[in-house]
Amino acid sequence: MSQINMSDAGPAASSGDRRLVHPGPVDPMRIASCEGHARRVEVAFRPGQTLLEAVTEALGAAGLAAGGLEFENVAFSPMEYVMPTYSETPERVAYYSKTHKPEGVVRIERAYATVGEREGETFLHCHALWREDDGTVRGGHLWPHMTRIAEPGSGVLYGVSGARMAATYDPETNFTLFQPSAGDASAGDAGPRAVIARVRPNEDMIEAIEALCARHGFKDAIVRSGIGSIVGLRFEDGLANDEPPTELAVLNGKVTTGPDGHPKADVEIALIDASGDVHIGKPVRGDNPILISLELVVEETAS
Repeated sequence: MSQINMSDAGPAASSGDRRLVHPGPVDPMRIASCEGHARRVEVAFRPGQTLLEAVTEALGAAGLAAGGLEFENVAFSPMEYVMPTYSETPERVAYYSKTHKPEGVVRIERAYATVGEREGETFLHCHALWREDDGTVRGGHLWPHMTRIAEPGSGVLYGVSGARMAATYDPETNFTLFQPSAGDASAGDAGPRAVIARVRPNEDMIEAIEALCARHGFKDAIVRSGIGSIVGLRFEDGLANDEPPTELAVLNGKVTTGPDGHPKADVEIALIDASGDVHIGKPVRGDNPILISLELVVEETAS
């Protein structure tokens, strides 16, 4: 496993005006990652299964322990989810809303998840987008063990062989969060190099992705999965929001080598605010500090 300390991760202080103070001690290692090889696995969704059951089955059949999941046009009934909100106590800087349980079938337009484990069992951190009856796009954090598949569908798991992603207690944020580590080396070394990573609070989102690629020597890469939160938002099109509670998913992300020889990230995200409203855009480099965590699966591509 590789770890990047604050100086390696770039000038996070450029986002300093919106950085938040978390309840626990600041961990000096701001980006943790584990390198392996990318494997693409089809995930079948069968009616009656929970989302968690479907992914557990595919993960076990592939002999993988960690990765990023993506799926589109999948119907759920019932579906349970929460949204980001303010914490009612100083024990955390943000928290989850009450659980929402929409009636009938909800058809997910796009969803993304980090796949790993918690207490020895498969665990998902899933952010999804869907359209309500009036056409409004909404979003939230799905509870995968309570969300059940209503119609046949499929998804894609971008696994990272030889890596684990285990949810453990994090003293800095006072949350249980995914943390990467080395896994079963016998999982295979075929396929392009890939890393699974976790970025800690107050590091700039774009700079962290660039620092991760520099650390692993990726000259060109694609962000296969990115799940997390930032403090409000600053988009390149001028959209800004100072309300800290958010959740996000990376919709598209590429990293190339700039003229200066350093990685340059071009990333588009969907951001869900505390009202459940969805904002889509490209984060401004240097002005979008991580709120709680950012989980990444990044795959090296040919130059």
